Amino acid sequence: MSQMTPSTEDNKKKPSFALAIATALGVGYAPKAPGTFGSLVGVATAMLTSLFFLRPHSLRTCSHDND
Repeated sequence: MSQMTPSTEDNKKKPSFALAIATALGVGYAPKAPGTFGSLVGVATAMLTSLFFLRPHSLRTCSHDND
C-alpha cells in the first residue's frame, strides 16, 4: 500500500472575498491595534447602515404629522 500525503496547494488558497469581508478589507491585519481599527470600522459600518435603513427624513415627517 502506498501512503497518501495531503496536498498543500489547496491549503494555501484563501477565499479572498470572504477574507476581505471578515477582516474589513485587511484592517484586521494592521500591525498595531488591529482590534481598535476593526472596532472603528464596525462603528462606522453600523452608523452608515442605521442611516441608510432608518432614513432620518422619514422619521422627521412622521413627528410633524402629530402636531
